[in-house]
Amino acid sequence: RIEGFAFSGCNSLTHVTVPASVTEIRNNAFSTCEKLETVDILGDTKICKDAFSYLANLKNIRMPNVTKLGRVQGSQYIHS
Repeated sequence: RIEGFAFSGCNSLTHVTVPASVTEIRNNAFSTCEKLETVDILGDTKICKDAFSYLANLKNIRMPNVTKLGRVQGSQYIHS
């Protein structure tokens, strides 16, 4: 699990690969990472509220192993 606010505001991140062993990404784990452009989530991972919020430069989120996508609300995942 990646805890809430674990990388929030980390402006050196441009790419993140979340390994399949991570089962959950908690609230605001990667929020306000200004340079983050690409996120690869390799497992069937639960993404909590605002885990990827306020990412002005985010271009790609790849989730090749997702088997089910739950309810997505307007601001739950990404704000730009």
